[in-house]
Amino acid sequence: MKTQFFFSEIIKTNEAATCQMPLSSNWGSSFFHLFLIIMATLVVIPVYGQENGDPDNAPMTEDELAALPPSLLYEFAMEGDGQPKNYIFGTFSPMSKNEILFPEALAMKIDQTFKIVLPIHPNEIDSAAFAQLNLKDTTLTELLSETDYQLLDTFAKQHLNTGIDTFNNLQPFAIMDILKTSLLDSEVKSYDNILLDYADRSGKEVLALETFYEYAEAVNEIPLDEQVKILMDFVKNHKKQKDQYRQILETYLAQNPEVIFERMLEYQPYLDEYRDGFIDQKNFRWLERILELAQEPAFIAVGVEHLSGEMGLLQQLRQNGYIVKPVSLDDL
Repeated sequence: MKTQFFFSEIIKTNEAATCQMPLSSNWGSSFFHLFLIIMATLVVIPVYGQENGDPDNAPMTEDELAALPPSLLYEFAMEGDGQPKNYIFGTFSPMSKNEILFPEALAMKIDQTFKIVLPIHPNEIDSAAFAQLNLKDTTLTELLSETDYQLLDTFAKQHLNTGIDTFNNLQPFAIMDILKTSLLDSEVKSYDNILLDYADRSGKEVLALETFYEYAEAVNEIPLDEQVKILMDFVKNHKKQKDQYRQILETYLAQNPEVIFERMLEYQPYLDEYRDGFIDQKNFRWLERILELAQEPAFIAVGVEHLSGEMGLLQQLRQNGYIVKPVSLDDL
């Protein structure tokens, strides 16, 4: 059957998953929630292998696996009966509430698992951790020309309901990430917060693949002058950025990770330039953690850009002996 959107009470009533730009005193906690929405998401949940004789557990040949159409959801398990069956799911953010792909059967697979693993545990994102993205020995006012600062201030007031002085001590790249919500015209939700709420309601343990400090290290590797260029290009070419983002999103909804990855690199040159820190090295670190967690069945949701490519998680799982096959969301 066709993919259905599963908006049960778990999704409908979770206002924390909604991206609402805060005002005044609410800025701190909402700011951390917003940053979670922007980040690539990774979730791990365990599932047990099928009993002997289950046709779903029958091995497929390499040719049969290669012939399967791509998907956002992949099953991976070691060959043999009784092996833990794991799932890895590619996510995308930010997304509009009404476009998130979350079929009811996907929730049923989560119900078979024990843990949800995110890239970063939200409880770790406190003021001390977030300070890793603060500017050192300078401010945004000093980094930008007066003209660019005024342009950015107007843009922030229009899209965030707050002046850019709110971010005067924050690195430009982090500001650009926050401004990405302006690429959408409707209410924003994230897989991240949907899964967090699901874990809370079902009593599942929430774990993390990395710390906020590790994420901040990748941002800190980008020179400040390059960060300024990335930020101001986003603001000055916003309509073009919005059109390109829509094309990437439509590619995501078509469920082909390889094409999505290529388009992201094409439309976001900085992602290709700093790919080692934001994607490849992160994949290597995450793989170690995934291999530990996959000793029990796991459901994993990662930013879709982490799935594909020679250094992507799917290929690395294959290299570590796992049989990896796509699972059609349309058939769930």
